[in-house]
Amino acid sequence: SGRGGYKGLNEEVITGSGKNSWKSEAEGGESGDTQGPKVTYIPPPPPEDEDSIFAHYQTGINFDKYDTILVEVSGHDPPPAILTFEEANLCQTLNNNIAKAGYTKLTPVQKYSIPIIQGGRDLMACAQT
Repeated sequence: SGRGGYKGLNEEVITGSGKNSWKSEAEGGESGDTQGPKVTYIPPPPPEDEDSIFAHYQTGINFDKYDTILVEVSGHDPPPAILTFEEANLCQTLNNNIAKAGYTKLTPVQKYSIPIIQGGRDLMACAQT
C-alpha cells in the first residue's frame, strides 16, 4: 500500500514511494534516514470579489435539530446562553458578514460560548463538528 497524498483543485497527487525507510534510532535506524520527499502545499489565492467570498452553499445539515442537543456547562455562575445572533450584540461589520454568509441560527457551542467569551471568562469547548 502506498502513502497518502492530498489533491486540491487543479493539483496533482504527490505520494511517497510506498516504502517507509524511516526507522527510529531505537529500531536500529540511523538519523540520516528519510521519510520521503518533502511537499509544500501552496493554496490558491482567495477570491477577491465579495460575492464569491460570501457565496451560499448547501450545507446538508438540519440546523433545527441543533435545539435538541444537550450542552453541559460548568464553572462558577456561568452566563446564560443566547438564542440569536442579535442577542450577542456583535459589531455591525460582523453582523453584516454573518448575514452575507447566510448564517441564521447559532450552533449549540455558539449559544453558550459567545456569552462566556464576552464575559471575559475562560472557555474550553468540544463539539462533534
